[in-house]
Amino acid sequence: MPLSSSVGTAVPRTGSTTYGAIEVLDLPTGGLETVPVSIVQGMRDGPCVWLVANIHGSEITGTAVLHSVLGQLDPRQLRGTVVVVPTLNPAALRTSSRTAYYDQRDPNRSFPGARKETGEEYYPSVYEQVAATVFRYIRESADYLIDMHNAQLRSVPYTIRDRALYRSEAQRGEAEKLAQRLAGMIDAFGVLVINEDLPRAYVSKELHRSTAGAALNEARIPAFTAELGASRFVDERGYDSGVSGTLSVLRWAGLLEDGGQILKAPEIPYPVRSIDHPRAPRSGIVRYVAEPGQRVRPGDAIATLHDVWGRPIGDGVVRSEREGWLTGLSTGSLVYPHSSLATLAVRDDEPLVAPWPEG
Repeated sequence: MPLSSSVGTAVPRTGSTTYGAIEVLDLPTGGLETVPVSIVQGMRDGPCVWLVANIHGSEITGTAVLHSVLGQLDPRQLRGTVVVVPTLNPAALRTSSRTAYYDQRDPNRSFPGARKETGEEYYPSVYEQVAATVFRYIRESADYLIDMHNAQLRSVPYTIRDRALYRSEAQRGEAEKLAQRLAGMIDAFGVLVINEDLPRAYVSKELHRSTAGAALNEARIPAFTAELGASRFVDERGYDSGVSGTLSVLRWAGLLEDGGQILKAPEIPYPVRSIDHPRAPRSGIVRYVAEPGQRVRPGDAIATLHDVWGRPIGDGVVRSEREGWLTGLSTGSLVYPHSSLATLAVRDDEPLVAPWPEG
């Protein structure tokens, strides 16, 4: 069905692209904080796909991707609706910061979802209130959602697949169907797929309250996070992957029938999840000798490590103790004991559909 209701002040019109904003916050200096929205409404019925970016204000590549995708969509040739939110966090975008200047909470842990009970009355933070307002529109209209981010300075594009959690056996079948729909969608984006943390760590870190996590496990909408390279500038490799991947997902979902290619995620021998590895054994100065995207095995050199006088620490080399794929290298050259040097995608044999963790 076509989108029938407005998203903030953006009013959908068949065969047209319309623009508006969601009013999310009264500012103490007068005026309103608004989240910009575009709606591309096709001529024929079809799914509603939400494309969002820039919840962390310094992560700008996704915004550029959405500008490009929006410019390529012809509503007269579209089946269904695309809702585009180029920045979920205008306050952070204005200051090129990870968080909004009025709320230091991680905005991507602020969407509706289960919280630990404290026995005290709970008052949502400022950005939690913003997120709740936006999420009402997502819940009401989205059939699919892609949330675009950036990772380390030196990293490859990849997607993060959340596990579909269920609270009772009666919900297990629904969760399995949700995971199957998500698998097809995320495969069509066409980059390396990394599974999210195991359920207990996932909930403990409040990842279920991320944009994609809340869409999947709160609203039961297939949703994933796309990591598109470095932050603070438009990462060209991430940009290219984001544009081609998003258009591929729209073809997969049936919104585009332009004859373009539907991508497929690269095949690797086993499913993976991300860990911080290796870590620095001591303080020192590192120089990386491995590259993002490289497959590593135990014993492979990741970086050299020296003290300030240039003397090697240990044998002067930090090596991987695990097999996997390097997805990114940590920013900076100065490290302390246990500092993470890289992110490594390692084997993950845990189920993608799992019960909600107890406790």
